[in-house]
Amino acid sequence: WKAGASFVPIGVNESKERIDKIKKDCIHIITERQALEAIQYGEYTGQLPDIRPEMTAYCMYTSGSTGQPKLVMISHASLAWRVHWMVEQYGKSGAVLQKASYTFDVSMWEFFLPLCQGEILYLLPDCYRADPYKIVKAIQRGKIATIHFVPAMLSIFLTCIENNKIILPEIKHVSIQAFHSVCFWPTPVKPCCLSACFIDTLVDSPLVCSVATGI
Repeated sequence: WKAGASFVPIGVNESKERIDKIKKDCIHIITERQALEAIQYGEYTGQLPDIRPEMTAYCMYTSGSTGQPKLVMISHASLAWRVHWMVEQYGKSGAVLQKASYTFDVSMWEFFLPLCQGEILYLLPDCYRADPYKIVKAIQRGKIATIHFVPAMLSIFLTCIENNKIILPEIKHVSIQAFHSVCFWPTPVKPCCLSACFIDTLVDSPLVCSVATGI
């Protein structure tokens, strides 16, 4: 960003065809090893461009389910607005569990919300994302206060904590893709339909706000 560039995350497990298409649209491809090696050279002392709100912060590609994947450009202003809105709406995030794929737009606020507040960003390994028991352990170990779920994984997660009578008092905010961003309290929940889970979970909750979870 300081160099005036934007980034495009590339999933290492994506198809070769998709990766090749994304690479064609990029000027430079930087691997993790290259990034680590660059750090050893120290801080750049040359002239840096001015970064304006309307400039592109990052780009992502659509799934391509309706044809060729389409490039979507997200500005610094959009990303900053999203993070600022969450801080204004919900206050301090506490520790955030980063569990969305970095090629998924939700991952952007997972990354930057805690960092902009001086809070903890807890990175969940890829192999843990579909395992509710591993997620529970990560929440307990990292004292996670904010977490995101898609509805299908939320249902699995709620079933896990209900069947094992697990209470997670640390969690205060749960963002649910395509449903709501809600305040989550450690009350018993029934692992049935999501609406019933919400009703049980949101007893005495002061924060319920309908909002899209993307940027």
